Amino acid sequence: MGRWVGHMKKGQFIQPALAKADSIPGELALGWLVHYVIGIAYGLILMVCFGSQWLNTPTLLAPLLVSWIGLAAPFFIMMPGMGAGIAGANTPKPAVVRFKSTVGHTVFGLGMFITAQLISG
Repeated sequence: MGRWVGHMKKGQFIQPALAKADSIPGELALGWLVHYVIGIAYGLILMVCFGSQWLNTPTLLAPLLVSWIGLAAPFFIMMPGMGAGIAGANTPKPAVVRFKSTVGHTVFGLGMFITAQLISG
């Protein structure tokens, strides 16, 4: 993620083979930073879509829907931009890539729900 984003400041938004692209100083930290910012954005999207009332009475479906709909970003922006093709189609095991992304987003949605449960008391 950091290498991909790092190359964007040079105008390179698509990397046909990200692993072969020049490394970017601080790319690991940049990747984590971008990943956390995206996670915060998903949380804000949850609040916009379901309102702050959701924090008082959280339901599981709301964050799962946001995280599953959010799969559009890695499938149609990140993976193609990193050379993996739409939904990882250019990877050796596209189904595994899609499954891992879906599981990751599901766990993130569960995390948002559990956090809201803890906050709501």
